[in-house]
Amino acid sequence: MNTKRCPLLLVILLGLAVTCSTSAQTVDAIFLGKSVENVQTDASTVVPNPQTPGPTYGGAYGFQVSVRGTTLSAPTVTLAAGSTMPTADATGHNGGLLGYNASDDEWAYGYPNYNGWGQTSASSIDTLFATGDYSVSVPSVGSVTLTLGTSLANISSLIANAPLFTLTGGTWSGNMYLVNPSQEVTITSNVFSEFGSGPDAHIGFEIYQNGGGLNFNNEYFYSENNSADNFISYTINANTLISGQTYTVGGGFAAVVDLDTSLGVGPVVGAFLERSTSFTISAVPEPSTYAAIAGALGLGIVMLRRRKLG
Repeated sequence: MNTKRCPLLLVILLGLAVTCSTSAQTVDAIFLGKSVENVQTDASTVVPNPQTPGPTYGGAYGFQVSVRGTTLSAPTVTLAAGSTMPTADATGHNGGLLGYNASDDEWAYGYPNYNGWGQTSASSIDTLFATGDYSVSVPSVGSVTLTLGTSLANISSLIANAPLFTLTGGTWSGNMYLVNPSQEVTITSNVFSEFGSGPDAHIGFEIYQNGGGLNFNNEYFYSENNSADNFISYTINANTLISGQTYTVGGGFAAVVDLDTSLGVGPVVGAFLERSTSFTISAVPEPSTYAAIAGALGLGIVMLRRRKLG
């Protein structure tokens, strides 16, 4: 299968968007790009998302188109010349018509689940979605053209390394980070070495609770192209996490390779390349229980914004 997910960069930057309105319709953001999703499995290892627990996610390498706004009709996307994605095929490309994804509150690419399109290699994504100009049209609002001038296989020219997190306050065990919820946890990323030079660069960060709970809100922040802010550091205060719950932490390094202002100064409209990394925190009451709980959880990796089909 080939579903992907909403890019972390879009999730972070949507908070900055100002609407562009035509009659009752508004556009908040249009994003189009390619990404590599990774998971961190211990203190020093980051690998492309292995797609556990099943083969339903499509691959760690992805292409996304996302449109957000109010009372919009279904937007369409025209792929760059040379793309080999079957444009007349109702599966996947859906004739270029985006579909509404209620979970992410967006119009997105990738029929039938509209989570984007994933493959198991960067070269496969580049073959399906060529380097060049992409057009996104929103009925009754307008069209924008965004240029993806760098292939996903060449992402290292803009983003050399994926995010890698250093954590204090717990211990790594079975592909997840186990913490006593009565202790604070500090999360610090490596340096985004290209930050502050070249294309407009952003760092995004996100932490959210998996499986319910009432007293932990999502935390998001990002940093714009300021070389003094070329890494992420965040502390979860003691007694914030809920014993027995798991949490996904994710960060992204992104290069915005094109911007379009034809819709006005309000909406965020851009093309991007992104590398993201996620990992799981499990809140357990005492260190002596770490190994047992890790085993009970099946050593699972909870992946950033991933969902199964259906």
